[in-house]
Amino acid sequence: MTIFLKHLIEEHHRLFTDLYPQNNLIPKHHFMIHYPECIRQIGPLLKNLKNITKSLAKKHQIAVAYHWESLSANGIESGPVKSKILTDDLISEHFQIDMSSDIHETTWVKHNGIEYHTGLVVCTDVVNDMPVFMKIIGIFLRN
Repeated sequence: MTIFLKHLIEEHHRLFTDLYPQNNLIPKHHFMIHYPECIRQIGPLLKNLKNITKSLAKKHQIAVAYHWESLSANGIESGPVKSKILTDDLISEHFQIDMSSDIHETTWVKHNGIEYHTGLVVCTDVVNDMPVFMKIIGIFLRN
């Protein structure tokens, strides 16, 4: 299709110079030469940026839907793990974990298609229309 457009543009330029020999081609005519290649690389040149925020939001939602569709059965993946033994009663009480539980430490975990890693800052709450951020300092898994 773009090859046909390229030939039409060449014919247009030839006819223009034949019909108006005293006039030079204007920059708009020159830009037409690049249209076929642009169409091949990025798609249609009209109405593709009519509402850029809507277009980006739609593409993002399609990507999110794809990720949700392709989740694994349990929804959790993790990096390499090291076994840990809980020695602090405060930690076990705070997280309501039995001291004899098998605990593993990892550097990253992927849950519902979102990857969390140590050092990542995440929004955990909204208070008075202001986000509350927290930094992940450790990731522990319990069987």
